[in-house]
Amino acid sequence: MAEYYKLGKKAKGGSFSETSTGVSIFGSKVVKLDAKQRANRRVRQAIEHGHLVPATEEEFNVYEKKNAAQVAESQKGTEAKPSTPAAPSNNDDDDDDEIDIYSMKKDELVAHALTVEGNDLSEEDLQSMKKDEIISHIESLTEGED
Repeated sequence: MAEYYKLGKKAKGGSFSETSTGVSIFGSKVVKLDAKQRANRRVRQAIEHGHLVPATEEEFNVYEKKNAAQVAESQKGTEAKPSTPAAPSNNDDDDDDEIDIYSMKKDELVAHALTVEGNDLSEEDLQSMKKDEIISHIESLTEGED
């Protein structure tokens, strides 16, 4: 029997990862955890302390559909432009499509910053920066987009 979980409000850094069980949750991701994964000490403690909270099967299905749509969108036209990632959706009706840069890890921030229009820094430059500096850089590039 599997149960569904997502990040709780107590999750630090906007992510939870337990590599020995293959559990990795970040942002609005909803995952299905089997009994073996839930029995892991770190996962069990995260659930008990509110870092991971139960989610419904419906929330899981909604996340899966949204994720599948994003993957399909990002793969459109990849034959013509293999190194160009898809731009994030700017749908004003759905705030869930916005990218939460504050919950990203440094490597994810670097990858995202490279896709932001107007970025003139190389990957090496971004890697040499602190996480909060990268966030400030991204914010400065995206000011006025709303």
